[in-house]
Amino acid sequence: MNVPLHLRLLPRRWQWGEAVLFTVGTVGFAGWLNPEDPFLSSSTFPWVWVAPLLVALRYGMWAGLLSSGMIVGGWVISDRFFGSPFPPMSKSYAMGLLFLTLLTGEFGSQWNSQLRQIKEWNEYLRRRVHEITQSYHLLGMSHQQLERHLANRPLSLRDALTRLRGTLLDTEQDISEIGAQKFLTLLGQYFQFEVASLMASDSDGIQTESLAIIGAPSPLAFEDPLVKHALETEEFSHIVMDDGSMMNVTAYVIVAPAKRSDGTVVAWLVVTQMRFLDLHQDNLLMLQAFLGYFADGVSSAQLSGNMLWHFPECPVPFARELTRLTRLQQEVGLKSHLVCLRFHETPVQERAVGMILKTARGLDEIWYVGGDGEQRLLVLLPFSDESVTEGYVERVRGLLKERLGLTLLEAGIHVRYEELEEADPSALVERLLEGAAPMVSAAVTSRSE
Repeated sequence: MNVPLHLRLLPRRWQWGEAVLFTVGTVGFAGWLNPEDPFLSSSTFPWVWVAPLLVALRYGMWAGLLSSGMIVGGWVISDRFFGSPFPPMSKSYAMGLLFLTLLTGEFGSQWNSQLRQIKEWNEYLRRRVHEITQSYHLLGMSHQQLERHLANRPLSLRDALTRLRGTLLDTEQDISEIGAQKFLTLLGQYFQFEVASLMASDSDGIQTESLAIIGAPSPLAFEDPLVKHALETEEFSHIVMDDGSMMNVTAYVIVAPAKRSDGTVVAWLVVTQMRFLDLHQDNLLMLQAFLGYFADGVSSAQLSGNMLWHFPECPVPFARELTRLTRLQQEVGLKSHLVCLRFHETPVQERAVGMILKTARGLDEIWYVGGDGEQRLLVLLPFSDESVTEGYVERVRGLLKERLGLTLLEAGIHVRYEELEEADPSALVERLLEGAAPMVSAAVTSRSE
């Protein structure tokens, strides 16, 4: 039986307990006011109904049914085993209580489900804004760096980011020693570290064993002022003070966490020696951005590893967002769609592909899949139901008509879209890339058709 999503969310243990205590307290209070009829079955209005109604509104239908069942069950037990000490309970009393509980419970369950969806939606958008802001900041700093003289730098920023992405793709469930060494070597080449170590993080702070080293670092001194400050604040710490002075009582230059966008620290960078000329504010900001990029990239590689294993050429942002949105639809019910645009070889093929690439929405992720003749675009539409997806297809159709004077069929474009219903997004991608849905007049098909 297909149970609606809002009815699959059962109350937690403490919510069950709170429902029981509130019901017992309400009946007990009614019994204190009216010892002869604690269930108020002979009253003009049975005020004990307030307990299951409030419980159903607060915790959903199942908790409300438990509360109403306790009231009816309490009367049945007292009537059967204690000689009917209270007034009889009519069928209308029990049916009315059950009906109102189901009604308010349905509303409460729907409301709680919508609140959870909104919360997950906002959390997803918050993470995206954080990642986009961080990427924008990294892009701005990289542009400034490219404008300067980089003759003494053995590695360009573009090469560093390319190698960093490759390092993230090699990282699996935890930060491996190989991936950590690649990352630290990359930092050493770019920021001119002479002695440094990358150390794992746990709930207590920094672990004593190093994941990767440059030079010959000594064991970490946890009593060092810079180390203590970094552990207490979990912030990027270095010997240059806010007023521009230097901290002379520390043996380290930089102690910094590699922190994900949700605040989780995945590793610690400890730099003992580095070239003095590279210790300036721009480099420190760049290093902080690299650490954040690496930390978020580790979680992204873990999240989208299966997708990247099936499709190594898939862009990491696309694989990450596809896996995230699939999880959100599976667990919370926030719908998203994946659109596949097939461009058959026509005189306007290149212009049509470029036009659609330039008109992507802010949250959309696009994966361009080239070929000898046929070209394809996979467009991920976050938080979009079927009407929104059809609206996107209509927008593409309107752009083609406006700029090229052609319909989808005349331009040789075949559109197919599917909802992210499967737990394994790679199977969905494979079906869209390899499947060939029959052409119809509008050149739009979906799996349900």
